[in-house]
Amino acid sequence: MTGTFPSCLYNTSSLTVISAAANQFNGPLSPNMFHTLPNLQEIYIADNQVSGPIPPSITNAFILSRLEISINYFTGQVPSLGKLQNLLYLTLEKNNLGDNSTDYLKFLKSLTIRKIPSPTSAKNEVKLEYISVGQPSFLKLAFGVELSLNSLIQRATH
Repeated sequence: MTGTFPSCLYNTSSLTVISAAANQFNGPLSPNMFHTLPNLQEIYIADNQVSGPIPPSITNAFILSRLEISINYFTGQVPSLGKLQNLLYLTLEKNNLGDNSTDYLKFLKSLTIRKIPSPTSAKNEVKLEYISVGQPSFLKLAFGVELSLNSLIQRATH
């Protein structure tokens, strides 16, 4: 498929999955795209030609568990993802994110509020299971329960 994302998708409140990876979609996503997609659980739009910023309205997709937007032309900072309480899988690599800023991975700090208690440890654990961020500080980790998000942030920013 080619062209921009069909605007009719933005008005389908019962939509739970957008699966459009490896197509030729291009142009920016609507800034308000996620205002009308409260039931969206998974987004697969990797390997397209989508450009522009990641819409800040993504935080309205409260039950989103998978966000795969790698291999596109997204720009700017990644919005805070702290409201995405169910986010387990996140891929962002091979985009133009961060604007060569030292704050490129700042959004990771918004995920620190998403800790869940561990029955086997006194420490809290991160709910996110997989993250692939990419450049400028290449980071590709599939991490287990003992890796705290704070150490992930330290690794990502050094």
